[in-house]
Amino acid sequence: MSLSQSARRVGVKIDRDALIYFGQISEIKTLGSYYDDPQFSKKIPPAGCTSNSVECAGDNIYRATSDDYGNLSAYEQMSFLHHGCDLKNNDLSGKNALIFGEFFLGRAGIILPPNLNISRPKGPSQFGYKTKNSKEIEKLINWIRREYPNGGQIGLPCLFEDDFSCGGCS
Repeated sequence: MSLSQSARRVGVKIDRDALIYFGQISEIKTLGSYYDDPQFSKKIPPAGCTSNSVECAGDNIYRATSDDYGNLSAYEQMSFLHHGCDLKNNDLSGKNALIFGEFFLGRAGIILPPNLNISRPKGPSQFGYKTKNSKEIEKLINWIRREYPNGGQIGLPCLFEDDFSCGGCS
């Protein structure tokens, strides 16, 4: 189910050209080391989670069972609430977990001003786009920081209630 479909289920409309997530990569970890790193232990959903609460929504759900990180069978899926077994191949298709130092998350998306020349898909996409023009990236970062001075969570994730609070990663 796409983000826009999930959002509609809970009454949130996402503009087709909205920016939902924006982040600056600060660290790259192998998928195996991401799960084992104590810094990200709060992103491991507790065993037996059955609700859409924030505690059950972590993305740290694959534990390496061997050092053969390129082999899909070297990972055990630890949570199935938000990701069925059918998503394992897609989830593990990359080699690394990207850690964002500074990020922005907008529940219904951020409509960017037309004067920003940022590479982005036409309509909904599950993949990021890379903008190579550093001046445009700097303009985007400055605009977002100005418009959203508290940074981070600009709006609640679509599947959480209004009392959402994040416990952080450590």
